[in-house]
Amino acid sequence: MADSDDRRLHPRLRVLQNRSDTVNATASLVSSRVVSGFTLDADTMTSAATRAVNAYEAFAQGAVPGADVSRVRRPPKRQKLKETGLARNAYVNVFIEAVQADPDGPSPVVEVTRAVRALLDEAALPPEVPRRVLPRRNFVSATVPVNMLSVIKTLPGVAFVHPAESLSFSLPTAMSPSKTLKPTPRAVSV
Repeated sequence: MADSDDRRLHPRLRVLQNRSDTVNATASLVSSRVVSGFTLDADTMTSAATRAVNAYEAFAQGAVPGADVSRVRRPPKRQKLKETGLARNAYVNVFIEAVQADPDGPSPVVEVTRAVRALLDEAALPPEVPRRVLPRRNFVSATVPVNMLSVIKTLPGVAFVHPAESLSFSLPTAMSPSKTLKPTPRAVSV
């Protein structure tokens, strides 16, 4: 059953929040939206899943074309979420939108920033995950653990929690000049 604060959390973040560590770790191999500190080892995966993860890593590095990555029709059944528990080692970048306030009153952005910093100070984060909280206008940007999303959405002054999209830059491919192609004439005829 959804509570009244669920509307403050982006649906994509709700999906990440309702996953286990194994699922988020597997997703972090092929997606730049979520980072996981959970290591996948042979004890947590079957041999087919291990081969698939190796193929995904090779595809992500550009060593294997997409057609060579195997697709499994029906993966083996995983343990239920009640047995494994929610993710504790997954992290996501978010934009926290604060409510608009009166110009004379206290700024909700300052209160939300202070609360998020306090939450991150209490959290046991690995050294690779930054603890920076950046306020800009009525938005606060931070990298937070997935299990803290339920606390952040209930903070006073939070209007909505957006996922931060990853920026990607595709490098242009170098092509050798063709001898058959010639530039079009640019002369102006009068």
